[in-house]
Amino acid sequence: MKQEDKKTLIMNAALELILENGYNNTRIIDIADRAGIGKGTVYAYFESKEDIMFHLVRDVVRRDYYKFTEDFRENRSLRENLISYIEISARMIEKYGVYAVIFKDEVMKDNSIKSEKVAALAEEMSEDQHKRIRGILEKAVENGEIENTNPDKTVAFVISVVTAHLLSYILLNNNRKSCPNSVREDFEILSIEDLADFILYGITGKKENSYV
Repeated sequence: MKQEDKKTLIMNAALELILENGYNNTRIIDIADRAGIGKGTVYAYFESKEDIMFHLVRDVVRRDYYKFTEDFRENRSLRENLISYIEISARMIEKYGVYAVIFKDEVMKDNSIKSEKVAALAEEMSEDQHKRIRGILEKAVENGEIENTNPDKTVAFVISVVTAHLLSYILLNNNRKSCPNSVREDFEILSIEDLADFILYGITGKKENSYV
Protein backbone atom coordinates (compact mmCIF):
# COMPACT_ATOMS: atom_id res chain seq x y z
CA MET A 1 0.00 0.00 0.00
CA LYS A 2 1.29 3.45 -0.95
CA GLN A 3 2.10 5.94 1.80
CA GLU A 4 -0.67 8.32 0.74
CA ASP A 5 -3.18 5.46 0.68
CA LYS A 6 -2.25 4.45 4.21
CA LYS A 7 -2.44 8.06 5.38
CA THR A 8 -5.92 8.37 3.86
CA LEU A 9 -6.92 5.08 5.50
CA ILE A 10 -5.93 6.46 8.91
CA MET A 11 -7.75 9.74 8.32
CA ASN A 12 -10.93 7.97 7.18
CA ALA A 13 -10.87 5.72 10.24
CA ALA A 14 -10.35 8.74 12.51
CA LEU A 15 -13.22 10.63 10.87
CA GLU A 16 -15.60 7.68 11.32
CA LEU A 17 -14.71 7.33 15.00
CA ILE A 18 -14.89 11.06 15.72
CA LEU A 19 -18.34 11.25 14.13
CA GLU A 20 -19.46 8.18 16.09
CA ASN A 21 -17.91 8.83 19.50
CA GLY A 22 -16.64 12.42 19.61
CA TYR A 23 -13.10 13.72 19.45
CA ASN A 24 -12.29 13.35 23.14
CA ASN A 25 -13.56 9.75 23.21
CA THR A 26 -11.46 8.66 20.25
CA ARG A 27 -8.01 7.21 20.98
CA ILE A 28 -5.07 6.53 18.69
CA ILE A 29 -5.41 2.80 19.39
CA ASP A 30 -9.06 2.98 18.33
CA ILE A 31 -8.06 4.64 15.07
CA ALA A 32 -5.40 2.00 14.46
CA ASP A 33 -7.86 -0.83 15.12
CA ARG A 34 -10.48 0.69 12.81
CA ALA A 35 -7.86 1.13 10.07
CA GLY A 36 -6.57 -2.42 10.58
CA ILE A 37 -3.00 -1.33 11.27
CA GLY A 38 -0.67 -1.11 14.24
CA LYS A 39 -0.62 1.87 16.61
CA GLY A 40 2.98 2.56 15.65
CA THR A 41 2.00 2.92 12.02
CA VAL A 42 -0.37 5.76 12.93
CA TYR A 43 2.51 7.62 14.59
CA ALA A 44 4.61 7.08 11.48
CA TYR A 45 2.23 9.40 9.65
CA PHE A 46 0.86 11.69 12.36
CA GLU A 47 2.40 13.20 15.46
CA SER A 48 -0.74 13.02 17.57
CA LYS A 49 -4.53 12.82 17.51
CA GLU A 50 -4.61 16.61 17.19
CA ASP A 51 -2.39 16.31 14.11
CA ILE A 52 -4.86 13.86 12.57
CA MET A 53 -7.71 16.26 13.34
CA PHE A 54 -5.79 19.12 11.73
CA HIS A 55 -5.27 17.16 8.51
CA LEU A 56 -8.91 16.04 8.52
CA VAL A 57 -10.15 19.61 8.76
CA ARG A 58 -7.59 21.00 6.31
CA ASP A 59 -7.68 18.26 3.67
CA VAL A 60 -11.23 16.90 3.93
CA VAL A 61 -13.73 19.17 5.69
CA ARG A 62 -12.35 22.45 4.32
CA ARG A 63 -12.04 20.97 0.82
CA ASP A 64 -15.70 19.97 0.84
CA TYR A 65 -16.75 23.34 2.24
CA TYR A 66 -15.07 25.30 -0.56
CA LYS A 67 -16.31 22.83 -3.18
CA PHE A 68 -19.88 23.28 -1.98
CA THR A 69 -19.60 27.09 -1.84
CA GLU A 70 -18.91 27.21 -5.58
CA ASP A 71 -22.72 27.31 -5.91
CA PHE A 72 -22.79 30.97 -4.88
CA ARG A 73 -23.23 33.27 -7.89
CA GLU A 74 -23.24 37.06 -7.88
CA ASN A 75 -25.88 37.28 -10.62
CA ARG A 76 -28.43 35.28 -8.64
CA SER A 77 -31.22 36.78 -6.55
CA LEU A 78 -30.95 36.88 -2.78
CA ARG A 79 -33.53 34.11 -2.52
CA GLU A 80 -31.56 31.86 -4.89
CA ASN A 81 -28.34 32.46 -2.98
CA LEU A 82 -30.06 31.78 0.36
CA ILE A 83 -31.33 28.48 -1.03
CA SER A 84 -27.77 27.65 -2.15
CA TYR A 85 -26.43 28.50 1.31
CA ILE A 86 -29.01 26.26 3.00
CA GLU A 87 -28.20 23.44 0.58
CA ILE A 88 -24.47 23.85 1.27
CA SER A 89 -25.09 23.71 5.03
CA ALA A 90 -27.35 20.68 4.61
CA ARG A 91 -24.71 18.81 2.62
CA MET A 92 -22.02 19.56 5.19
CA ILE A 93 -24.24 18.44 8.06
CA GLU A 94 -25.39 15.36 6.15
CA LYS A 95 -21.77 14.31 5.62
CA TYR A 96 -20.22 15.39 8.94
CA GLY A 97 -23.18 15.51 11.30
CA VAL A 98 -23.05 18.04 14.10
CA TYR A 99 -19.28 18.28 13.58
CA ALA A 100 -19.94 20.42 10.54
CA VAL A 101 -20.87 23.10 13.07
CA ILE A 102 -19.30 22.27 16.41
CA PHE A 103 -16.06 20.40 15.69
CA LYS A 104 -14.07 23.43 16.85
CA ASP A 105 -15.90 23.49 20.19
CA GLU A 106 -15.48 19.74 20.60
CA VAL A 107 -11.72 19.98 20.15
CA MET A 108 -11.47 22.94 22.51
CA LYS A 109 -13.36 21.21 25.35
CA ASP A 110 -10.18 19.53 26.58
CA ASN A 111 -7.79 22.23 27.75
CA SER A 112 -4.88 19.79 27.48
CA ILE A 113 -5.27 19.70 23.69
CA LYS A 114 -3.17 22.30 21.91
CA SER A 115 -5.50 22.80 19.00
CA GLU A 116 -4.54 26.27 17.77
CA LYS A 117 -4.02 25.01 14.21
CA VAL A 118 -7.43 23.36 14.12
CA ALA A 119 -9.08 26.41 15.65
CA ALA A 120 -7.40 28.62 13.04
CA LEU A 121 -8.86 26.51 10.22
CA ALA A 122 -12.29 26.63 11.82
CA GLU A 123 -11.98 30.40 12.17
CA GLU A 124 -10.97 30.70 8.52
CA MET A 125 -14.10 28.85 7.33
CA SER A 126 -16.28 30.79 9.75
CA GLU A 127 -14.92 34.11 8.47
CA ASP A 128 -15.41 32.99 4.86
CA GLN A 129 -19.00 32.02 5.63
CA HIS A 130 -19.70 35.45 7.13
CA LYS A 131 -17.98 37.19 4.21
CA ARG A 132 -20.00 35.28 1.59
CA ILE A 133 -23.34 35.92 3.28
CA ARG A 134 -22.49 39.59 3.82
CA GLY A 135 -21.60 39.77 0.12
CA ILE A 136 -24.93 38.42 -1.10
CA LEU A 137 -26.78 40.74 1.28
CA GLU A 138 -24.84 43.77 0.05
CA LYS A 139 -25.57 42.74 -3.55
CA ALA A 140 -29.27 42.46 -2.68
CA VAL A 141 -29.19 46.00 -1.28
CA GLU A 142 -27.53 47.26 -4.48
CA ASN A 143 -30.20 45.52 -6.58
CA GLY A 144 -33.01 46.98 -4.49
CA GLU A 145 -34.17 43.56 -3.25
CA ILE A 146 -33.85 44.61 0.38
CA GLU A 147 -33.23 47.80 2.30
CA ASN A 148 -29.88 48.47 3.93
CA THR A 149 -29.77 46.57 7.23
CA ASN A 150 -27.36 46.09 10.11
CA PRO A 151 -24.97 43.68 8.33
CA ASP A 152 -23.54 41.98 11.41
CA LYS A 153 -26.96 41.27 12.92
CA THR A 154 -28.42 40.14 9.60
CA VAL A 155 -25.55 37.74 8.90
CA ALA A 156 -25.86 36.35 12.43
CA PHE A 157 -29.61 35.96 11.94
CA VAL A 158 -29.22 34.02 8.67
CA ILE A 159 -26.54 31.69 10.05
CA SER A 160 -28.32 31.04 13.34
CA VAL A 161 -31.68 30.22 11.70
CA VAL A 162 -30.16 27.82 9.15
CA THR A 163 -27.86 26.15 11.67
CA ALA A 164 -30.58 25.72 14.31
CA HIS A 165 -33.02 24.24 11.79
CA LEU A 166 -30.58 21.77 10.23
CA LEU A 167 -29.08 20.65 13.55
CA SER A 168 -32.56 20.12 14.97
CA TYR A 169 -33.51 18.08 11.93
CA ILE A 170 -30.47 15.80 12.12
CA LEU A 171 -30.82 15.34 15.89
CA LEU A 172 -34.46 14.36 15.45
CA ASN A 173 -33.54 11.88 12.73
CA ASN A 174 -30.88 10.37 15.00
CA ASN A 175 -33.47 9.88 17.74
CA ARG A 176 -36.44 8.61 15.73
CA LYS A 177 -37.58 6.16 18.42
CA SER A 178 -37.91 8.82 21.12
CA CYS A 179 -39.10 11.58 18.80
CA PRO A 180 -42.90 11.96 18.43
CA ASN A 181 -44.08 11.62 14.84
CA SER A 182 -45.83 14.99 15.04
CA VAL A 183 -42.56 16.78 15.85
CA ARG A 184 -40.68 15.07 13.03
CA GLU A 185 -43.50 15.81 10.58
CA ASP A 186 -43.32 19.51 11.48
CA PHE A 187 -39.72 19.58 10.26
CA GLU A 188 -40.36 17.46 7.18
CA ILE A 189 -43.05 19.75 5.78
CA LEU A 190 -40.67 22.72 5.78
CA SER A 191 -38.68 22.66 2.53
CA ILE A 192 -35.41 24.44 1.81
CA GLU A 193 -37.36 26.96 -0.25
CA ASP A 194 -39.76 27.52 2.66
CA LEU A 195 -36.87 28.15 5.03
CA ALA A 196 -35.33 30.65 2.59
CA ASP A 197 -38.67 32.45 2.31
CA PHE A 198 -39.04 32.73 6.08
CA ILE A 199 -35.50 34.13 6.34
CA LEU A 200 -36.33 36.69 3.66
CA TYR A 201 -39.48 37.64 5.54
CA GLY A 202 -37.39 38.04 8.70
CA ILE A 203 -35.01 40.35 6.84
CA THR A 204 -37.55 42.39 4.89
CA GLY A 205 -40.73 42.13 6.95
CA LYS A 206 -42.60 41.87 3.64
CA LYS A 207 -44.75 39.09 2.22
CA GLU A 208 -44.25 39.96 -1.45
CA ASN A 209 -42.94 37.36 -3.88
CA SER A 210 -44.47 34.50 -1.91
CA TYR A 211 -42.17 34.94 1.11
CA VAL A 212 -44.28 32.87 3.58
